[in-house]
Amino acid sequence: MSDTVKRFNRRKELSIRTSLSNPRSALHAPEPASNAPDAVLSTAMLCLDNSDQGTKHDIDTILTELHNQLDAEKIEALIEACQRNCLQTVVRPFVLGRALFNDQDGGNVDTISNVRNGVYATDRERDAYKNRGDYDDATKPYSERTKNAVHLDQRYIEENRRIAEQRDSGGVKDAYADEVRSAPDKIDQDHIVSGKQTHDDAGRVLAEVSTVDAANLQENRVATDRSINRSKNAKDPMQFAQWLEDTAPQRKARMSELLSKPQLTDQERKELNKLTKLEQADPDAIREHATAAKDAQDKTYNKTYYTSSKFAKSVAISSAKEGGKMALQQVLGVLMEEFVRASFAEVRDAWQNGFKGAVDDSFLDALKERLNRVAQRVQTKWKDAAYALRDGFISGFLSNLVTVLINTFATTLKRHVRMIREGGMSLYRAMKVLVFPDEGMSMAEAADAALKILVAGLVTSTGIAVQSALWTYFDSLGAVGEFALEVSVGLATGIATACTMYLLDKLDLFGIQEEQRNQKVLTQLRHAIDISHARSMEVAKTFDVPAPLHLP
Repeated sequence: MSDTVKRFNRRKELSIRTSLSNPRSALHAPEPASNAPDAVLSTAMLCLDNSDQGTKHDIDTILTELHNQLDAEKIEALIEACQRNCLQTVVRPFVLGRALFNDQDGGNVDTISNVRNGVYATDRERDAYKNRGDYDDATKPYSERTKNAVHLDQRYIEENRRIAEQRDSGGVKDAYADEVRSAPDKIDQDHIVSGKQTHDDAGRVLAEVSTVDAANLQENRVATDRSINRSKNAKDPMQFAQWLEDTAPQRKARMSELLSKPQLTDQERKELNKLTKLEQADPDAIREHATAAKDAQDKTYNKTYYTSSKFAKSVAISSAKEGGKMALQQVLGVLMEEFVRASFAEVRDAWQNGFKGAVDDSFLDALKERLNRVAQRVQTKWKDAAYALRDGFISGFLSNLVTVLINTFATTLKRHVRMIREGGMSLYRAMKVLVFPDEGMSMAEAADAALKILVAGLVTSTGIAVQSALWTYFDSLGAVGEFALEVSVGLATGIATACTMYLLDKLDLFGIQEEQRNQKVLTQLRHAIDISHARSMEVAKTFDVPAPLHLP
């Protein structure tokens, strides 16, 4: 049984004994008390009935008054939250975020996916691709040209020898056609992804894999008829397969025309042989081999680059930088927000009570005094700033890792990087509340707080997206337009955040608000009971002789 219930029971016993010893007593024994609001209301009615006012209040009226008072407090809290959120949103993600972070498409670390789309995080890698050299550089000696080096590789030469022996000994399967080639068919070893295409792959250059090694992977070399190979040449295999399908009607028509002739020239016989071999080629088989070859090359590039010290160093340095910037943003945000609030408080006080504290104060003395008060308020936030420093660094560090991870698959736009960073901060704070809730906080309260943090982060990210969408309309205004956009969107985001929090309180998904309202109502009622009971006891002492009481 709670202390409150025990106190109520003792009061009831006191009321009963007083009534028995003195019939004139105005106190009457109530029903057994409990923690429920109805029981407290019954006790409140008892005490209010016997107060010096002598008026009985209706329970519904009391509850209505209390709830109206709580609603008014909620509205005031909403207005205060709007002011606070507007200030936080404008200062942190929109002003400090743009000033501290140099966001760019693709993030701060080069990835294979990004460079293939022409998106580079560093000038070093962009220059490395520009300086990769020509595939067939005629200014170099024959053996030093990349094209010739690919075909002079020992793996390529040995495979050519094996294919020739297999053709002469019984036949070799054509990888691009459902045919077995034997002498005197001419067989070539084809690089599925051509040497030039491999050489010009930005992902290969970033991974620092040589063209010779990438082109001569086992999965990238197959045996096929020379006519098919020479027709394919340096084409992308997928494009070549599509070309075979697109030109099939013309090819068949030409074959019918040549076959209808009674006699063919040597040139026409060669043409007919080539068309026949091309007609045997299977586009689906070409696509299947192309997929396997590209997957093998990508696997090589990914393993080489993403396990390299170059990538690890780049990620570590960029994450540390982003963590430091985010930490600085949070610290400056805490201090700047308190500075602005304190400054407005001084301005409001000066407006209401005059700028000078005393008549004989000089303007400079009064200004110094007010600035000192502002500084003292800012200094009181040093603990909050320290926590913000820690949380900001961790959040910025992790957000950069998430950005790098996303960019290994798809290129993030500049606004996406900002959204990931701000969303990451909200996610970190939400997880922190869930995993390490404040002392005395229930799981439901922690979940309610985490949900609000996540929703606030979502609203902020939406504000960033809106700002990016509207930027094209403000770009022509220069710095003035940028500032106006930052402030207006920041204010709108802050108001939207506060209103969203208010709606979440109305929804009360975890029952926290209802519980808090009940607790506030009970607190108010208990306070009224204490006052009424004390006043009743004073009246009893004045007019009645106290009976001996033996309270437990």
